[in-house]
Amino acid sequence: MTRSRLVGMALVGATSVGAALVLACGGGQSRGSSSGGDGDGFRGELTVENRSSYDICRIRLDMDGDNRIAEDVDLASGGSTTLSIADKPVRMIITECGGARTLYGHPMNFYGTAIGDSEYPPDWTESTLVLHDAGDEPEGAFDTLALNPRDISDWVFFTESDSSLSSTFHDVLTNHAQQAGWTESFEKTWAINDWNVNRNQRTGIILGRNHQGVGFARWDDGHCTMQAFGFNEGHDGSGFDGNVVFGGVSTQLPLPCAYLDGASGGGGGGASSGGGGGEAGCTNTCDSANDGDCDDGGPGSAYDVCEYGTDCGDCGPR
Repeated sequence: MTRSRLVGMALVGATSVGAALVLACGGGQSRGSSSGGDGDGFRGELTVENRSSYDICRIRLDMDGDNRIAEDVDLASGGSTTLSIADKPVRMIITECGGARTLYGHPMNFYGTAIGDSEYPPDWTESTLVLHDAGDEPEGAFDTLALNPRDISDWVFFTESDSSLSSTFHDVLTNHAQQAGWTESFEKTWAINDWNVNRNQRTGIILGRNHQGVGFARWDDGHCTMQAFGFNEGHDGSGFDGNVVFGGVSTQLPLPCAYLDGASGGGGGGASSGGGGGEAGCTNTCDSANDGDCDDGGPGSAYDVCEYGTDCGDCGPR
């Protein structure tokens, strides 16, 4: 199930002062998919050959009709695997082993616009797809796809504004998700931007305020998303009442699961809470541990001078 952006993102019920993104209440209709191909392409078992210089460990392929592949693969350079193509491809995310980069697929902003070059998979016509390095396209009776490395952090184009508020929003969001019967699992939530004051349009009296947050979720079928949500706080006439409630849903965007696997960023429960160190597979044995810079070469790292998972005080849980 997809809860997607409400076109125009118009504010419901009040005027917001200085709002950057306005959210409406309730679930939106599904966002239509777009793709680079038209017509009927190949359907069935697609052989994927990796002739690139990269090792690939995860592929997500969204298709028309809510068909989706989201799975770990063992696709080293020179190797091959198969994908079951049931319908027209509309979005593809290929992640390099180690999770530090995606190799195909583009991040989007909350208005559904590509950040950087757009990369939609075509509707392949051949039974074999060859992945290759940019500028090194092979020739033959097969379809090809040029890989384009992007840092995993490029997929998240905003920053957390208040870690304490993130924790509050995470509790509110997860409680609402449980009550609404949503099936995804929210691993962390970020507060982003600032509070926006809502006033009566005629009198100017303060009615409350709203804030934007983003929930990072993992789904049972193996794909991951991030979605914008609204959070509201009332005003009792003398001040804001401290009761933060769920305010509504907005854009849902695809997210490489490697971002969550690497526990990138802080705030808001799940994979992102805590200071790292002491969890299974995560230590502070690096010589430069706890120096303020993540040094293990993983997602979000500043340097690659330590073994992966040995600088968790700076990098977060791995």
